[in-house]
Amino acid sequence: MGQVDFGQENDDNRAIYKEDESFLKLPDGEIKREIASFSIKASNKLKNFQKAKVNEIPLKKCSDSFAFFEKGNIYASEIIVSIEIENTSSKSKIAYIQYLHYKYGFDLPDSVIKDIYDPIFCHSYTKSNKPIASDCKVFRSEDERRVYIYMLNGQGDRRYEVTWVIQDDRYYGRVIDVVN
Repeated sequence: MGQVDFGQENDDNRAIYKEDESFLKLPDGEIKREIASFSIKASNKLKNFQKAKVNEIPLKKCSDSFAFFEKGNIYASEIIVSIEIENTSSKSKIAYIQYLHYKYGFDLPDSVIKDIYDPIFCHSYTKSNKPIASDCKVFRSEDERRVYIYMLNGQGDRRYEVTWVIQDDRYYGRVIDVVN
């Protein structure tokens, strides 16, 4: 006898991921050192791990349903990251993540965002309704070759973090861990 799964939705509102997508399974190298500078899992598990400096891309706008990050000047936007959610019945999940670098851009593949539930964008605003705190961040490596899109999602004991890695303007992979 076997068990058959016909693509049921994730009733848990937890990301479904493989063990090898964990931060602890990343090979030692620049990507691991850079993610360690902002990852909760890394700071909880690897106290003395050598971290590499990354630069944060400013959050420009956000709400309960989107986040928008932009780095540039008055003449041109250098990097833009846009994330939006969709609500399905009682759940919210990522609808798309768009990455733009100057004039080149792409949406992250559906296969790496379709299982990301319960995203949390802005949770603190100024009196003029400008975002000042978010569980979603974007970082860029010092050598400007890698961009990291980071989200802390879920609630209570069901919190998890996910980081999508873009290297040399191409989607490289994701790192996803439960936060304990």
